Amino acid sequence: MGFKWEGLSHRVTPMRIALFYALIGEAWILLSDHILGFIVTDHQLYLRLEMAKGWLFIAATALFLYFLFQREYNTLRRYEKELQKDRENLERYRLLSEDTLDLILFIRPDGQIIDANEAAVKRYGYTRQELTNMPLYKLCLPEDKLSVQQYLKKAPQGIQLESRHIAKDGSAFPVDICAKGATSNGKPIIVSIIRDISKRKKAEELLTHQAQHDALTGLPNRYFFNESLCQALTQSRNKNGKLAVMFLDLDRFKLINDTMGHNLGDQLLKKVAERVGQNLRAGDTLARLGGDEFLILLPDIRNDQEVVFVSERILKVLTQPIIIEGNEVYMTTSIGISLYPNDGSDMETLVKQADTAMYFAKEKGRNNYQFFNHELNIKANERLTTEYSLRKALAREEFVLHYQPQVDLESGCIVGLEALVRWQSKERGIVPPTAFIPIAEETGLIVPIGEWVLRAACIQNVAWQLQGYPPMRMSVNISARQFREVNFIKVVSGILEETGMDAHLLELEITESVAMENGAASTEKLSRFKELGIRISIDDFGTGFSSLNYLRRMPIDTLKIDQSFIRDISSDQNGEEVVTAIIQLAKNLRLKVIAEGVETNTQWSFLKNQKCDEMQGFLFSKAVTSEEAEMLFEGPII
Repeated sequence: MGFKWEGLSHRVTPMRIALFYALIGEAWILLSDHILGFIVTDHQLYLRLEMAKGWLFIAATALFLYFLFQREYNTLRRYEKELQKDRENLERYRLLSEDTLDLILFIRPDGQIIDANEAAVKRYGYTRQELTNMPLYKLCLPEDKLSVQQYLKKAPQGIQLESRHIAKDGSAFPVDICAKGATSNGKPIIVSIIRDISKRKKAEELLTHQAQHDALTGLPNRYFFNESLCQALTQSRNKNGKLAVMFLDLDRFKLINDTMGHNLGDQLLKKVAERVGQNLRAGDTLARLGGDEFLILLPDIRNDQEVVFVSERILKVLTQPIIIEGNEVYMTTSIGISLYPNDGSDMETLVKQADTAMYFAKEKGRNNYQFFNHELNIKANERLTTEYSLRKALAREEFVLHYQPQVDLESGCIVGLEALVRWQSKERGIVPPTAFIPIAEETGLIVPIGEWVLRAACIQNVAWQLQGYPPMRMSVNISARQFREVNFIKVVSGILEETGMDAHLLELEITESVAMENGAASTEKLSRFKELGIRISIDDFGTGFSSLNYLRRMPIDTLKIDQSFIRDISSDQNGEEVVTAIIQLAKNLRLKVIAEGVETNTQWSFLKNQKCDEMQGFLFSKAVTSEEAEMLFEGPII
């Protein structure tokens, strides 16, 4: 009833045509009969005119209907042709779009989808008929329905945006939409090119995750931790709350890593990260800085006891053995703790203070936790100042060697000297080794310092021989850091060649913990030194945890009894028994034995009775300069 007849200037319906025809026909009949009866009086003529009038009416009506329907028929044919053209245009659009991976929808301005390419059919999961008979908003998330109206409004002028669409199975996926208005036979349509960007989004998420997380453990990295700490600080300021930062450094990890290999070391780090993470509170953040260093953020703490509880739990779980490829590994950690607002109000300060406290925990013997205090800050500044000065001291050649004689008990003559480094600082004067050697060890400066000591000692030994003094053994202490260096053997052999020093006169002193720390690898390295003719001495013997089995196999020449045992002679019978046992052990292993730290005649007498081979200590001489040492070469020292 509401069909529009395009051929007329106003809306015409079949009912209106019928009414119009009835009214005109009735009017024609009444008026024409009345007029004809008034004009014509002849009955025969009247009948003929009446018949002619009927035929005229029929002819006029037929002509009117003919033109009316002919025009409408032409309109319908034209409309059908336009529809066919639309179909052909859309088909061409669709055929052109079939070879692309992008999803293409053809949409009317009112949002009705009128066609789609095969890629869209497959991605959305609808049949073509289902897809081309639904409004666009059904492909969008419920919360995006309002934005669809804005999209349809702006799309004809061209628009590009990101959104999320829904497939038939209910799965949502991110899309990038590029839409532009077009016309099909003069009628507006919207061509919407849609790209599924799921892979791109996943790649972006992966890049974001990699930028914020550690590749090995999957933990947050320093960047992520700093962001989390900044947010936690803001919340704590707003609520007048407290938080804690914990700095964890694994104890002796480098030793384990070097011994077991980097692959097992990486597995150990992952196991440690997993254990620590499982023993934190909900809402805490564990991050890896790199190497064996970790940071923990404890937000919203009520008191220090909460931090103590977490710290003790971490220490406890890490002391339990970790199984890696059938090997039991025992790991401990040192923890430094700083608190907001007591120890700092910004991210950098809190992390720095926790780091400082962690170093204090190391100094306390490792496997413990320490809270930051301002005395530690003073020590940390002193440490930094010392490190900076040490670096300058190397460049300025401020190090000097002193020599302590090693005396043969039978002859009383000097048979060797131990080279001991001293720091003669221009600003601080003579700095004792205890004040700078530990820092040099931590920073790695002990490696170039140790190399300088070795070279200087060899040069001095050769110089004394050139002056006519008899050849004497030169003992040089080797740090654990030096001994682990991959090229250490090459460095030592190079110095011997450079200085012309006889390898048989050089004795390298290492502690028993260094000798044992890498088992077979250490034994092999010591054997290489022995092949060069270099002597090997175990320093501070009795203070470590050496295995007698390893000691028997190691290519060593001398045991040096630690001075702590020598000090107990005469005052402690147990101490004397320990010294006697070490001397007897050395004799059984066919090793020389040297007692260090001999200061009294009682100690000297006891050691002589026990047939100790050599001694050194203040009883004979303190460590002296090269010039002072030459005065001791003239004859027996005792």
